[in-house]
Amino acid sequence: NELKDAWFINLEMVGIGDRLGYIRQEGSFARVAIPSEIEDLLKDVGEPYNLQPVQLPAVGAWTESGLLLERGYKAACLMATQTGTQLMPEWHRLTDTPDKLQLSSLERIHSLVWDLIQRFDQAVTHL
Repeated sequence: NELKDAWFINLEMVGIGDRLGYIRQEGSFARVAIPSEIEDLLKDVGEPYNLQPVQLPAVGAWTESGLLLERGYKAACLMATQTGTQLMPEWHRLTDTPDKLQLSSLERIHSLVWDLIQRFDQAVTHL
């Protein structure tokens, strides 16, 4: 119960890709969406990073943030993809090896998350 007001940011498959995105909805039949206040923040802070919503196919896969959303918590999942596809590169493949990591993708997600943390900190400071 102490975490009901917390905001959770999940990083999923952020080491490969030239495009940063956030998952807007998760689930198969009963899809859950991220809260509008988190999406507004992601759009604002993510603008310099060209952060875009990613629509995942309804295949029954959930990230950790989807499980949190389903239980009433505030959460969002950030990810990286390659331009032209919304599939997660190397997801659950034997080819998902450290040599595939792209420093530029890791640097971009690091900067974005740092900016999000700064914004969270500003919001808490003004309460």
